[in-house]
Amino acid sequence: MKMSSINLQHLYYFIVAARHQNYSLAAEKLFITTSTLSRAIQGLEETTGVPLFINNKGRVRLTDYGTVFYRYAYQSIRTIEEGIFDLQSMADIRHDTIHISCDSLFSIANNMIPSLLAYCQRADSNLKINFEQLPTSQMIKDLLDEKLDVVFASDFGFDNYNTQIETELLFEERLALAVPDAHPLAKKDQVTLQETVDLTFIRTSDNENFKKLITNLQLASISKKTYPIHTIHRVVDDNTLMAMVRNDIGVALVSENTIAGTVGVKILPIVDLPIKRPIYMIKKKENLPSYSVDVFTQYVRQFITEEYK
Repeated sequence: MKMSSINLQHLYYFIVAARHQNYSLAAEKLFITTSTLSRAIQGLEETTGVPLFINNKGRVRLTDYGTVFYRYAYQSIRTIEEGIFDLQSMADIRHDTIHISCDSLFSIANNMIPSLLAYCQRADSNLKINFEQLPTSQMIKDLLDEKLDVVFASDFGFDNYNTQIETELLFEERLALAVPDAHPLAKKDQVTLQETVDLTFIRTSDNENFKKLITNLQLASISKKTYPIHTIHRVVDDNTLMAMVRNDIGVALVSENTIAGTVGVKILPIVDLPIKRPIYMIKKKENLPSYSVDVFTQYVRQFITEEYK
């Protein structure tokens, strides 16, 4: 077999078909017909001399030969992506656009993302990034649908997606109590868990992590006692959350580093809160190889090391 007989486009088709295990779905993702995909796979099988897929009533799965070939095909496409990236860098050409998103947490949307984008721009002016802020549920859907490459969020209930996504912990942040300036606790510089008893909390509507925080607060032992946490109102984003606090509708749990939107609001560290809020970088497992995305995620790690650790 000669390497010239391998069609790189067909190699890419093979990777997509292997990932989706369905020719019709793979063809739809590739914007080609199912018959075109089938012919491409058949051509690869003729070239390699072995069957790559087993077809079973519309669904396909890799043979043992196909599993081995997938590893080499994936690495080949990734190597070519890397070469194109380096050539474009040499020629000062913009790379593929990287699509990212984040949830509405102040610590991510207001603090981290603007600084991260500026950091990446300084590191590589040719790295093109498209950022769109979305509700967490839509963000994860778009990630799984491959409309997004990388997203940033706190814990939104990973257990439901653990076979589909990969998460990387970037940092953990301490949580604080946000109260209106007129609140009695605003006279303090910090508070204890016991002082949160009977306070009414506001939370963002799709923040699964808040539920876990509330559970931990309820179970936190102070002098062998537990204290209930009362919640009222669920809002879409942190800007509305802070506006509600400012108008004395309730209090909220926020990052200790929250700055934006805090006029009329006092941020109080909770000295004995036993938990921190994790912030993750999230990608879809076994996504198609993209050296541009690899470079971006490396910049993210460098940025976090320099700014947060």
